[in-house]
Formats: sequence, C-alpha cells, structure tokens
Amino acid sequence: MREFDEIREEDELIYQAMVDSYLVLTKKISFEYLLAKRERQGVEPALVFDGFHLDDGGYVELSTIDNMIDYFVELEEYERCEELVSVKKRIIKEKKAEERKQKRLKAKKKKK
Repeated sequence: MREFDEIREEDELIYQAMVDSYLVLTKKISFEYLLAKRERQGVEPALVFDGFHLDDGGYVELSTIDNMIDYFVELEEYERCEELVSVKKRIIKEKKAEERKQKRLKAKKKKK
C-alpha cells in the first residue's frame, strides 16, 4: 500500500508541475505570481522548464512543449493541448523573425 501511495504522490507532483508550466507558458499566470502563490502555500514551485529564463525573454525548448502536449493528450485534456500548440507556433514564428532580423543585420555589416 505504501508503494502505491508514493506513486500516487509522485503522479500528483508531476501533474501539478505540468499544470503550473502550462499556466505560465500560456501566460494565464506570471512566473512571479506562481512563485508567490507557492511560497504562501509553503510548497516548492516546480516547472518543466526554467521560469527565470522565460521571464528574461528566453524561449522554452520546443521538445519540452511537445512533451507537455503528449502528457495532456494522455489525460485527454485537449484544450490545453490546443493552447500549447498555439504557443509552439508563436515561438517558431518569433524565432524565424529573429533569424531574419539577424541575417539583415549581418548583411548590413558586410556592406560597410
């Protein structure tokens, strides 16, 4: 029975980390809000990515988003999957725009 309880507790922690990650990634809550909320609850926050990096304008790895989508598909939480797919598309679009910008800057430097 004890082993079952440990597995259930681990599953609950994973679920909470996935949901919190989803909420931050979809900008339903900020990372700062999550930290404050978990501190008030006396619980360590857990995300499947580095929330500080995200706050600094960084991106979550696309493979991490894919893993989150797979997780929520298993739970049949398709609305969350749909939102995560939208986030993934936005990130890809932003990265491509940044790459084009960098290429234009390099081209300008070469002309000088």
